[in-house]
Amino acid sequence: MITYKIDKETYTLNHEDAIYFYSYDDDTFCRMSDKTVQVNNRLYEIEDELMNHGFIRISKWNVVNFNLIHSAFRIFNSRMSIKMINGDKLYVNRTYIKKFILYLKEKGEING
Repeated sequence: MITYKIDKETYTLNHEDAIYFYSYDDDTFCRMSDKTVQVNNRLYEIEDELMNHGFIRISKWNVVNFNLIHSAFRIFNSRMSIKMINGDKLYVNRTYIKKFILYLKEKGEING
């Protein structure tokens, strides 16, 4: 269960509201369409919990909702740039690129 606090009140996060999760300075955040909240879970816990719900790790710092990716482009140095539906731009780094491309193929998003 992924939780977050607002004004000392704890809430359970509905994964369908999450565009992506990211880590910054040992804290983990969830970017939603209307807000960003600090969650009480570590990124690896989120990845494990949501991998069967369309979420995939793209870097050491990001886990994204695959269904909310607007577009993806190959860039230099064996990386990809992805644009989320809210306009945020993230990068799939070399460590995760093969897994990401395999995931695209499994979902029928690319041929090959």
